[in-house]
Amino acid sequence: MSTTDNASQTLFRMVSLRNPQLTETKPNNLSFIQRPKVAKGIFDEVIMNCPPNTSKIKAIEDFIEKREFKFTLFNSEKEFEDENYKYLLSIGRKITKREEITDQDWERTNYYYTQMMDSNKGLTREAISTLTRLWDNLIYQIITQKNFYVKEAICDILKAIHTGYAQNIEVNEEFIKINGEDPVKNSLNGKIVIPKELFLNEETAKETNGGTNDPRLSRVDQAQLRLNAQNNLTIQTAIHKKRNLKN
Repeated sequence: MSTTDNASQTLFRMVSLRNPQLTETKPNNLSFIQRPKVAKGIFDEVIMNCPPNTSKIKAIEDFIEKREFKFTLFNSEKEFEDENYKYLLSIGRKITKREEITDQDWERTNYYYTQMMDSNKGLTREAISTLTRLWDNLIYQIITQKNFYVKEAICDILKAIHTGYAQNIEVNEEFIKINGEDPVKNSLNGKIVIPKELFLNEETAKETNGGTNDPRLSRVDQAQLRLNAQNNLTIQTAIHKKRNLKN
């Protein structure tokens, strides 16, 4: 394996956004925060209509330049401070900074997620719309690096929602085997998984377990993925320390 690949793997191990080329997870593994299958958005449409011989990232970048969005962009961190996201953002920040999660925090994320479920324990239409918007905005920020604070806020909100999901998932022997005896606590360590179908060719995704550097994932794409990765915990903690010093 090349030095470039080793650097990529080392970097992605340190961050809370997981490299899609390195991630192969079971659906109920709470160590990973995965986009629900029903929450596919505008960028999935872009990939489906990707021109021949055009990389997926290039297709998404070209689409972003045209600004033909079917979703509403979050433009500032303040937009998350309404009644729908405010406490999720607060809890998510605690998770990121490894602070104590209180019983009230657990109750709030549990309640939030129960409101997202229909009578069959699937996601409601409104919940799908909410999650699709969050993930579309996260992917937009990953590609453009437009607003670091917005990206981090989305990550924190997804982490909080993940703990609500963990409290409402059906527990069986296989689930315990994957997540341990205290699966809900395990959800606090969840890493966000970038949807690999948006970045990797199908053939590349199938061969990732072999550790090969498939030329179909171009050097430009690999560099883009590496540059977009950031140490969420370290940077976020530094930001909060800086803010506290100003207050």
